[in-house]
Amino acid sequence: HTKPLSDLINELQIIHKKQDQELTEELTSDAMSTMSNEEIKKALESQFEARRSKIGQLEIKQRVQENAQTKAFGLIDQAEKAFQNEKFEDALSNYREAADILITAGWQDQVQTINERITQIRFEKDNHAKQKQNAHRKLLEKQQQQREFQLQMQTMAKSKKAQRFIPVVMYA
Repeated sequence: HTKPLSDLINELQIIHKKQDQELTEELTSDAMSTMSNEEIKKALESQFEARRSKIGQLEIKQRVQENAQTKAFGLIDQAEKAFQNEKFEDALSNYREAADILITAGWQDQVQTINERITQIRFEKDNHAKQKQNAHRKLLEKQQQQREFQLQMQTMAKSKKAQRFIPVVMYA
């Protein structure tokens, strides 16, 4: 579980203060009076090396978080494009993957927004499916009406054709 970047920065500041305090305590006038210049130099170098190591670790964590953030935001962009193109499953998949990445990176507060968007997309997906079904049902009804009309027209045409051939008897 990685910490958010702001926590890492705060942690680094706390470490710096703590190390400065420790160094100051180690190098009080009483301690310095018993230490040689070489010992003071080694103590300072040791503190400097410890600080550099911790900074290196925090920088690595920061890069990992930045990479996770970049990937998650890229997936969110892809999800929105998929949604705009009515590719709802792709949009949902990309949002889920982005949420997983953000959780892994320790950004749980961002996941709530993504979950709300996922809910919206599901709703839109269902509405879109209902609209398509209604449009298809209306098309089928219209086609059925056209077939019925054509049958009526054919029946009328046959009826008129038959009437033309009925012999007319004249009565005198």
